[in-house]
Amino acid sequence: MSKMWLSWPYRTRTVRVEDDDPLLNQNSSYHLYVDKPDDIKPKKTERFLQWAGDRWLFEGMASIISTASLAGIIITLALHADRPLPRWPFSITINALISTLATISRSALLVSVTAALGQRTWARLNKGQHPLSDLETYDGASRGPWGSIILLWSTRASDLASLGAVVIILSLAMDPFIQQITSFEPAPLLMEYSNVSARIIFETGVNQIGMVSPKAFSQAPATFTSLVTQGLYFDGNLSDPFSRNALQLRPTSSGGNVSFEMAETLAVCSECANLTSYLPPPEHQVATQNAANSWRWTLPNDVTTHWTVFGDRSTLVIATNTSFNPIVLNNHGRLVILNLTAIVPGWTIDNTRDPPVGTGHPGAAQECSLYWCVNKYDSSMSGGVLTETLISSFSSGNAEPGVPFFSLKPPGSKASFYKQDGQLYGNYSTGWINGTFLINTVTHQLIQKYLSGLLTGMATSLNYYEQGAAIASNDVPLRFYSMASWDGASPTPKFDMQGIFDAIAQGMTTVVRKADSTANSTAVDAIVRIPGPETAMVVLVRVRWVWIILPVVLQVAAMVFVCTTVASSKRQGLPDWKSSSLATLFFGMRLSSHVQHEGVEKWSDMVTLAKNYWPEVKVKQNSAKQAT
Repeated sequence: MSKMWLSWPYRTRTVRVEDDDPLLNQNSSYHLYVDKPDDIKPKKTERFLQWAGDRWLFEGMASIISTASLAGIIITLALHADRPLPRWPFSITINALISTLATISRSALLVSVTAALGQRTWARLNKGQHPLSDLETYDGASRGPWGSIILLWSTRASDLASLGAVVIILSLAMDPFIQQITSFEPAPLLMEYSNVSARIIFETGVNQIGMVSPKAFSQAPATFTSLVTQGLYFDGNLSDPFSRNALQLRPTSSGGNVSFEMAETLAVCSECANLTSYLPPPEHQVATQNAANSWRWTLPNDVTTHWTVFGDRSTLVIATNTSFNPIVLNNHGRLVILNLTAIVPGWTIDNTRDPPVGTGHPGAAQECSLYWCVNKYDSSMSGGVLTETLISSFSSGNAEPGVPFFSLKPPGSKASFYKQDGQLYGNYSTGWINGTFLINTVTHQLIQKYLSGLLTGMATSLNYYEQGAAIASNDVPLRFYSMASWDGASPTPKFDMQGIFDAIAQGMTTVVRKADSTANSTAVDAIVRIPGPETAMVVLVRVRWVWIILPVVLQVAAMVFVCTTVASSKRQGLPDWKSSSLATLFFGMRLSSHVQHEGVEKWSDMVTLAKNYWPEVKVKQNSAKQAT
């Protein structure tokens, strides 16, 4: 058997082409044998890589990593769907995590697919039924989308490799599709349940049988007086929820939005009426040798300023009184806490005379009442600010026989309260106090006494007389006097205390609805809690699962393609060369002596020649055994 030897520099190895090999003929491929000394063997690393490559270990791990990353995306989205944005260490966002997992999944998927597509090259050339040019077509497909498109066009999608090419092409859309899965939108989220309090029975400073307790207050408690004073000097706008919040309850809240159930509660209401038209011109007492000029303003219900002398720091500018019945206000059936009447005299001054001389003119007058009532509120809270809209108010009641309580029974009231000793509050032997609100009359009298002493008084002018400037031993009349104004055309002022009394009523209502820790147990027990779910506007993660279909389909298709390729290669006994450049080089060395390549330099000439040569891949059995 003759042999042809080719000089090939490869570590003293000799490359031998056997030209008398019986397999060499016009229709068969050429075989390359490498003789190597027996003392040169693959290193452990090379043997391990060969072992792992034959078993597709790395490609299998890549498939597992790709599948696990995609599963991680799905699990992450499932755990956070319709939930607030998670807060993770180092300010990692859910988008960053999903994008990272998507990149890992796509990269690992391409590792296994490109390896399987490279292996399909040798399966294509295995039986000598396809031209050598397919080597470049398949190799290009394993390198990227453009090569995959060429493969699909060349094979008309008739080969299994087309599935791998499609996976590579569509993998370009994998990241954008995964990014489309998530969206973020603000939405209300239930955080917890809050509540607002309402009072059914009000008694503080008295014991359970309604009498002043030795340990109880002989006047209204400090929590009551503080909010009354705060209401008296409230300078905000009660129609503004934020401003009004200074006088309202402060339900426990996380700062979210709460819609409470309808609340019925004991409250304090206010009402004012203008009496200026009922105030006649002042009486005048002419100065005598023993008395100066005096003036007096008197209402039909006998509320009067008494005789007041115009003089330095003695000119009366306001007088308030709580001892008389109202003229206009109808308090029939009400348990009235306070009736207050205020008179603001009208004055002119003649500064041309020394000392100046004042003349009394018709003044302004107003009466205001504070009384117990039952209010029904539509309550809500946003940003920690309570907003309560008054739905209805009821104030007509009766004294409970035999007990020191006054009852208010609004029609259709759904209020319900159980007290084991209910008979102490009236005819409630079963303990159930339904649709009824009770005020302890002893407590009521304590409050009356406190308010009467606080709000009654008078104020005089600085110097002889200056509109709006006044002094008083009691600051409260000065506060009322601050509500007077003049238009310059008339000495009669405009005067309105309604805003002050509304604020006082609001402050007192807040005290009534709050638990008083210094009172007896009934005062605490008689508070009911009106619940409401608290929600907050948060950014929620929305998941559009339809966009996950493509990544999942690609994952399944890649696994089918790789598994089918491995099974086919094992069945045909093909070497696991995959996309190895060395495998391509050594395969070309087998063919170099049998392909007329002289003068072939251009790529187009190479393609033409390759299309007319149909090689076949074969493995020499003894060489394969030696390699293992």
